[in-house]
Amino acid sequence: LELLHRRADPATHTRREMIRARRVPPLLSRAAGHGIYRVLLLDSDGEILGHYDDEGDGAGLDAAAAGRKERIMAVGAAALGSIVTNVVGDYDRAGYDLLGMGAAGPLGSLVVETDAARIGVSSAGGGYYVVCVADVTAELGLVRSRLAALGQHVGESLSLLR
Repeated sequence: LELLHRRADPATHTRREMIRARRVPPLLSRAAGHGIYRVLLLDSDGEILGHYDDEGDGAGLDAAAAGRKERIMAVGAAALGSIVTNVVGDYDRAGYDLLGMGAAGPLGSLVVETDAARIGVSSAGGGYYVVCVADVTAELGLVRSRLAALGQHVGESLSLLR
């Protein structure tokens, strides 16, 4: 995953990339495909900083898969963002309640499976999250690997803003 804007990091003598707003949807689209229909970038309040929806007509999908895609896309991105950040908040509170402050550590990644979809969340650091919504038949390893790569890349880019 590459962005167009690069900036040199004098401390490490490497070039780091910074996300520009107009590049967020194309960046997120690179994680889509192979059953991944929706990709979002959220902050910890559930605000959508960017999203990509696979608007394809479902050609090549069997009737069951086309029906699942329709159900996935029927959920609004804003509602999905609120639900995801609520789950992440519950994770943080449960870790605090069970293990003490900070013992649970930050969320790395989480994949929840419903009857129609796999919803994956990965931390991009600093209170930002990437979310993939995929068909329930999408390979779990593919969803996890794309989430991890996107979360790391977005996290590195967002670190330039801190």
